[in-house]
Amino acid sequence: MNRIASTVAVFCLFLTAQPIAHAETQQERNKKLVMEFYEAAINRKDFAAASKYMGTQYRQHNPLAADGPAGLQAYLQFLKEKFPASHSEVKKVFADGDYVILHVHAVEHWDVI
Repeated sequence: MNRIASTVAVFCLFLTAQPIAHAETQQERNKKLVMEFYEAAINRKDFAAASKYMGTQYRQHNPLAADGPAGLQAYLQFLKEKFPASHSEVKKVFADGDYVILHVHAVEHWDVI
């Protein structure tokens, strides 16, 4: 049985500010960094790869996961154990300054006995 959910995920990374003249270029870099983080964390469930994008003040917006790197690590371990086939397809990426917003389609698979 499949459970499909559409979600909007907001990722705010504390990135080095660039002058206004480079705002578009910096926004594209910000979007790329968030996409790399999201792919490593949520789709590959690879904390080691995802952690290189994180600071000590990581804020988790999922109410089922704790804040901070340890919270993400525990959540990814939970996903690996309970929903190993889960994945998310990023539908749209928006950026405004240092804020990046992902519109994702998340899919969880599990067997019902």
